[in-house]
Amino acid sequence: MQSSDIYIIDDPWTTFLVGEEELASAPALVGVPGVSLYQLARLGESVVEALVNLPQDTHGHRYLARMTYREEFPIERDCARVDLGRSPATATSVELNGTTLDPAEYRLHAASGALTRIGGLWPARANLTVAYEGGWRTPEQIRQGAPADAPMMPASFTAAVIRAAALAWSDWRRSDPAVRMRREEDADAGAVEQAFAAPPLENGTDAELFRLLAPWRRLVLA
Repeated sequence: MQSSDIYIIDDPWTTFLVGEEELASAPALVGVPGVSLYQLARLGESVVEALVNLPQDTHGHRYLARMTYREEFPIERDCARVDLGRSPATATSVELNGTTLDPAEYRLHAASGALTRIGGLWPARANLTVAYEGGWRTPEQIRQGAPADAPMMPASFTAAVIRAAALAWSDWRRSDPAVRMRREEDADAGAVEQAFAAPPLENGTDAELFRLLAPWRRLVLA
């Protein structure tokens, strides 16, 4: 499996897996006092992202919402395919050793994120750079006017975020240590407080969340 470096080109903090409309309609979250829907969205996302990415990534890196990425692959040996890290994907440009390839020279398998070279292999000791949109469009992105031609986020993700937010709120109300606050100093905004939920390996998570997200969990076998 090839290694790569992934760079987010647009701002990751403007995208939510669910918006206020979904959260506000959830019976368990209606009228929650003293907690903003923004905080609940963050709590729900942190649980879902940790579940989907475990054990590959527990650092909050985003895999789910549709964003623009640049991914760089140093190819050590001839290979038939490289796998983008943020599928489903739509490529905007592919460069091989700094030269932009014609789209007729490669094929992107959108659902899996696999990139193959038509009529040949990706050569050894080469550098491949791919700019692409990856992930699902969220309901909030669609409402904000983003093009709807990219795959829509599966409904089970929305259900999982709402359930995770409800569980986090329940834990928060009981002062459960699984929900934590982090305070950071920002030069422009001053002190910023962020609520987040501990990864499921630490706090345990109910079976319903695992059931909703099981088809998309990233498992790495040693």
